[in-house]
Amino acid sequence: MEPLSGAGSVIAVIQLASCIAKILGDYINDVKIAKRDILDLQQEIDGLAGVLRKLNTLLDRSNSEKFNSSNALLDDVKECSSTLEILKTKINSEMAGITMKRWGLRALKWPLKRTEVDETIKRIERYKSLFTLALQLDQTYVWEYELFAGA
Repeated sequence: MEPLSGAGSVIAVIQLASCIAKILGDYINDVKIAKRDILDLQQEIDGLAGVLRKLNTLLDRSNSEKFNSSNALLDDVKECSSTLEILKTKINSEMAGITMKRWGLRALKWPLKRTEVDETIKRIERYKSLFTLALQLDQTYVWEYELFAGA
């Protein structure tokens, strides 16, 4: 896969993560129960987006085709995107909201159980670790390339 399409995939996942972070922010304001779950999940999503921004910067470089470990992670980027899409669907379905007939207000209910939150956080941590490792490997490659190119 070309670096440009890789960067495009990463940008799409960053945008998806930002969308989920916004939805989670709405839950934080409107849901009293499970606030800790929501905050934990939001923190992991924000961390993932930060790592993906760094990966995107790497893929945007003019000689990014030399960075094999990052290009090899595009399947993981797609898998991560799929995981985030599933999460978005779960949390967004409740945001469609049901009106409380008694007060005429939306009553939000956090749709995930603690075990689902924990499983999702573990998956996100795994993706962050994979992407961070790719960044470290590529930085090592750049360092070695510059070291030997200058010799």
